[in-house]
Amino acid sequence: MEFNSCLSIFCYLIKPNSPETTETIILMKAAFTFIFSLMVLPFLISSAGKDPTKNVWGKVIDEVTENPLYGVNISIIDLVNPLGTITNEKGEFRLWNIPETITGLSVSLNGYKTTEVNIEQHNDSAGIRLLIRLQPIIDPVKQTLSHLKRHKD
Repeated sequence: MEFNSCLSIFCYLIKPNSPETTETIILMKAAFTFIFSLMVLPFLISSAGKDPTKNVWGKVIDEVTENPLYGVNISIIDLVNPLGTITNEKGEFRLWNIPETITGLSVSLNGYKTTEVNIEQHNDSAGIRLLIRLQPIIDPVKQTLSHLKRHKD
């Protein structure tokens, strides 16, 4: 049974066949509609103004050794306010609910060439999965020391 029908029956039981009953039904319907609108309006407003978002996750590895890289800075290129994350010990990272308009990431770590990744070409229905290979910067003087240090860890 609908709410409006319940109101009509309730008002009819109080004062059957009275002009006040019809007015009461109309006022109660209007009050119900107003109260219902006030309850639903915040949900509509909160979801209406939000831009679509996407999820990005992946792994960063050394291009030469293919070992995962820890502490790599992953930052969103297209934002005025910087937003990003760093990789964990397995070289993995996640960025959740970033704006759909974002098209690129900057990936950097000391001792490696900073890379910009276009994420549009990796998009699928579940989100964006990336495997990023960072190229080591080879300095002839420091090459032996940095190579030994990386393999020592």
